[in-house]
Amino acid sequence: MANLDHLPLPRVEGQLDRRKKPGFNQPIGRDVATHAASISEKIRAVDASRANAADPDQNAPLLLRIASKNPIESQEWSRVDMQILATDPRNTVVLFATDTELKKFKGRLEEYRLPPPPGQKGQRYAGFIEPIEEIEVRKPTDRVGPALKLQGFEQTNTFIDGNVMVLDIELYRPSDDYIGVFCNRIENIIAEQNGKILSEYRGGSLLMMRVEADGPLIRRLMNAPEVLEIDLPPEPDLDPADITNIQIDGDIEIIPARDDAATIGIVDSGLTSAHPLLEASVVGAFGIPPEMGAADEWGHGTSVAGVAALSDIRPMLEQKSFSARFKIASARVLKSDGRFHDSELVPRQMDEAIRRLHDEFGCKVINISLSDPARPASTKPSAWAAVLDDLARELDLIIVVAAGNRNDLASSFGAAREEVVNRYPQYLFDPGNRLLEPGTAANVITVGSISVGNGLRADDDVAVRAITGSDQPSPFSRIGPGVSEIVKPDFVDYGGTCLFDGAAQQLLKGDSRSEAGIICPNSNYLAGLLGSKCGTSLAAPLLAHKAAILREAFPQASANLIRTLLALSSEVPAMAKTLLSGFDHDDIVRIVGNGVSQLDRALYSNDNRVILYDEAVIHSDHFLVYELPIPEDFQSTKGSKRIDVALAFDPPTRRTREDYLGHTMS
Repeated sequence: MANLDHLPLPRVEGQLDRRKKPGFNQPIGRDVATHAASISEKIRAVDASRANAADPDQNAPLLLRIASKNPIESQEWSRVDMQILATDPRNTVVLFATDTELKKFKGRLEEYRLPPPPGQKGQRYAGFIEPIEEIEVRKPTDRVGPALKLQGFEQTNTFIDGNVMVLDIELYRPSDDYIGVFCNRIENIIAEQNGKILSEYRGGSLLMMRVEADGPLIRRLMNAPEVLEIDLPPEPDLDPADITNIQIDGDIEIIPARDDAATIGIVDSGLTSAHPLLEASVVGAFGIPPEMGAADEWGHGTSVAGVAALSDIRPMLEQKSFSARFKIASARVLKSDGRFHDSELVPRQMDEAIRRLHDEFGCKVINISLSDPARPASTKPSAWAAVLDDLARELDLIIVVAAGNRNDLASSFGAAREEVVNRYPQYLFDPGNRLLEPGTAANVITVGSISVGNGLRADDDVAVRAITGSDQPSPFSRIGPGVSEIVKPDFVDYGGTCLFDGAAQQLLKGDSRSEAGIICPNSNYLAGLLGSKCGTSLAAPLLAHKAAILREAFPQASANLIRTLLALSSEVPAMAKTLLSGFDHDDIVRIVGNGVSQLDRALYSNDNRVILYDEAVIHSDHFLVYELPIPEDFQSTKGSKRIDVALAFDPPTRRTREDYLGHTMS
């Protein structure tokens, strides 16, 4: 069947206004005197708590947490010059106010107490004051992050004197006029308590510091109103860098990437630039920070880069001809032990690495096969994810991240380890199997894993049991959904499988047998050019490779159009459908997302399958009307037919808001 170009989707009219009913805060009908007295008492309690705080600094900003029975429109807070810094569930907002703004709020409260003005049925500002139920300041324990809680640090007294820790401090981000005020006060506190600031990041939506602090300083920071969260630094979920060495007999052919080939950016553990399969295709490698160097001492980044450049290496191995489709630029962000740098904030590393890959090497596709096992998906994305969302939107990038791996799979069943076989695939829905940060990022592509095969060998004894068949979810892959129930992982691709060895009571992974893994370059190429590994870390660069092909084929296309083409071309493999047939559609999507993207379907239309597309800017509260031509054959021919609609956009995101996505589209 002939390959045909995709067609433009004809637009009927310009943008039209979406008619919205005006929204007003409605009075609840409370007793005025009682409610006004209650609100006044809550404000007095806040004033008293500030005066008696462990950090009674007169310069400390006032941050109020206000809960209401019904939502209060944001413009109501703007009218009293209070800044919304964060929103929480159950109609709760965190507001920043100076004494001047608090005085304006108290003024409205006093007007609410008065009899209604002439010609008005109810009190002035009743729609603003009456929904309010609680006014308070945050407690110190509210600032303890999830990774610290996992380690047992939940109360202020768990941070003891003399115990020096390296922690990431995230601040609320006020308007630009007050950023210096917030940061300078926290910097002064750290200096007064003999702490040390190791790294600082001031981004468009994020303020962070990495600090070295002992118990007294940590306890004081937990009382600082500017602090949103205190937590342990992220750590990647990388297994020890073992790899199966694959020997190649005889001569091989190595074909580097074309001179005009696109460059894929890799943010990982570095790169063995002298690897024979990659050497001529590497255009740059650097470390963030620079003193870390660019070499891949841990052994992960070289494998990821090789898959991104060459894609599926298994058929190349059979033919002994290795052809790189893309060039590679590498940003090293991990130390030799596979951990992030001790004194650098991960969001800052990501920002610097991605901007340099984009600005210096022209990377439009960037792969990050790293994730944090201490931060499974929750109601709000991590700071790491938020920075990736900002960069993808600002720089029009395809950023591909791995969903993360379940590394405690066998041990999670205790003594009954064979249940790893018997309970597959049900355990994929266990709470401990949620995707890892930064996989919740909304403007990036998150990739889960499916198996190439069952991983068995002809000489395996009966104790070695397969868990998966071909094209089925990998046992270690993690599931969604993402924030606001969006589809995550976006796609799956081939990341290998594992088997259960009953005699040894352990899992056999791709790093111990190539049949279960993905073939990839070995960073220690003197021991063997190739090896095998398994994990979503290898599935992600396969998807990045496809995205780079599409960006080459459609050089004027935005990242959003590329994401749309990937989605329209994807399908859930038949073997996965059969395995998951007992689950409902939403559960299947949580595991495999949109499925595996089929590159030929993304690149071309044909006589029986046509993609029509349009790129546009749609303003808030507007809509577009399109004309969809339906051929007569489509209407009259019997058989299965369907119309798929895919929408991709990159909304502004707000990490501290309950509605993380600044806009939605449907």
